[in-house]
Amino acid sequence: EWDIKVINLLRDGRGVANSLMKYQNINMEKAANEWKKTMNEISKTKTILKKNMSIDVRYEDLCQNTKEILDSIFDFIEIERMDSATELNIHQKHILGNPMRLNTINKIKLDEKWKHNLSQEELSIFEKFAGRTNNQLSYSST
Repeated sequence: EWDIKVINLLRDGRGVANSLMKYQNINMEKAANEWKKTMNEISKTKTILKKNMSIDVRYEDLCQNTKEILDSIFDFIEIERMDSATELNIHQKHILGNPMRLNTINKIKLDEKWKHNLSQEELSIFEKFAGRTNNQLSYSST
């Protein structure tokens, strides 16, 4: 009944798990399972939406091709494209509950700390519990 548009921001599960481990103080098995559970819930939710009601946006693409991805989002939600959307203004942003709202951010940049922070053992644990889901989202395990 509602005319809604859903934007699903995807990120490599290893990056999400790394963040969960850091901010929720949990181990990799729990982080991987939390991420996998969320991805499964999103997948189930998308099955009840019409095809034109949702779009997947990869975090990595948004960071690396910001203008193009934002343009595709604007087209999807049927609003006029805004060239100024890539300009971040610390005084105009406010994201309730997100700690980044307190940081000074002037550029969208890719965060792949997980590539350096996660041990080989943690990567193996992620692969065991959530690797298949990550691969289904086109994130390779190498």
